[in-house]
Amino acid sequence: KKRPLIFILENVKGLTTMENGEYLQAILSQLKAIGNGEYIIHHSLLNTRDHGLPQNRERWYCVGIHLTCNVSDFVFPEALNTVPLLSSFLDKSLPSETIPDSSKMVKNNIKKACRRIRSKGRDPDKECFAISADMSPDRSNFMFEMCPCITCVQSKGHWITSLGRRLSVREMMMLQGMNPDKVKKCSTLSENQFKKQIGNAMSVNVLERLFINIFHSTQVIKA
Repeated sequence: KKRPLIFILENVKGLTTMENGEYLQAILSQLKAIGNGEYIIHHSLLNTRDHGLPQNRERWYCVGIHLTCNVSDFVFPEALNTVPLLSSFLDKSLPSETIPDSSKMVKNNIKKACRRIRSKGRDPDKECFAISADMSPDRSNFMFEMCPCITCVQSKGHWITSLGRRLSVREMMMLQGMNPDKVKKCSTLSENQFKKQIGNAMSVNVLERLFINIFHSTQVIKA
């Protein structure tokens, strides 16, 4: 069987606490057992918002490096000091939307969030708040100039209060670190299916910083 020099795995944060951590330990044990210990395994929680994009997406990342890579000092990338504003990723020229009457939960979540925002002396019509409107009422939340986690379940796009609409496909891609002009969507894939794939993807900015640290600490790419 082929053994890659490097592999990167990603999963939701909840994986680390399932069954009081026993599930994670079982996974790590299996990874460390590959080829009788051919890989050095590193794992950590990383948040997309700490690595250059305004999306609150905390995920478990696991890096496996083959012993032949002569790994020396791999470390996970440290959090950046600044985070760009969500509004800088948004297209102000797109029209506002109307939530259909059939989506009562979504409407109520948006109204409830806007009331809470106004109760804090803020103006959701003028300030950029993102609402996870498709979540159940007890889990729906909002963030200022920060996008809640983009997921497969919330593939319709979070609601942007200052623009009166959901995130577009292009905006969702950019908030995952993708260049919309260089990613081609399969012609048979619906827009909703494509959004779900975006929600299931790894954040490209995090992957980029991981690979930089991997390459610096190994001889995978020789100078």
